[in-house]
Amino acid sequence: MTKTNKYSTDEPFKNPEIIKSAYKALIKAESMGLVELVPSKTLSRDSVLKYLLKISKAGIGRQVALQLQARVPEQSDPSYLTDLFDKLNDALEDSPVPESEWHSMEKVLGAEFLAKIIGIAEVSLKRYRAGQRSTPEKIGARLHFLALLTGDLAGAYNDMGIRRWFQRPRTQLDGSTPMSFLAGDWDPADSGPVKIRDLARAATSFSVT
Repeated sequence: MTKTNKYSTDEPFKNPEIIKSAYKALIKAESMGLVELVPSKTLSRDSVLKYLLKISKAGIGRQVALQLQARVPEQSDPSYLTDLFDKLNDALEDSPVPESEWHSMEKVLGAEFLAKIIGIAEVSLKRYRAGQRSTPEKIGARLHFLALLTGDLAGAYNDMGIRRWFQRPRTQLDGSTPMSFLAGDWDPADSGPVKIRDLARAATSFSVT
């Protein structure tokens, strides 16, 4: 996962709101294992389009890629591109991709820790990751939640920092650890996971040069 969030920009990615929305989508896609971002790479139409085409191979954001590729006059309006990447963000939120997320999350969290958070045996994780067994919907939802959450944290932490984040008591959680909210038969829509996702989002930051 990307360890730096510094990118130079080229048109049409000069507007801060466009940059924020595009970067948010790209790092989310990286946490889902759909792309591998290049640190300090210029955010230009061509570089972003290459990422979008990779994302679209998973059946996500195809229209976004086509609209950016079209170079329509509306792209001179910052709100057009901001809305475009906001739609991609929403599509990524709603689209679990266990085939790539197992590999991505194991790389960030480690197999043992990942299995513990999701609530499965490590041997089961390996079978799901290898495609020997289909990932159950409930397990896939937890995996996707973790991919999104680590994507939120990637703006402020490296992989080791993300792992530590789960295990450190937080004043915002009344001294509890984020890990404690992901115990038992948890669901991403439960109040505990929602609370720590909000906490992770608050940690997100990025800089553009």
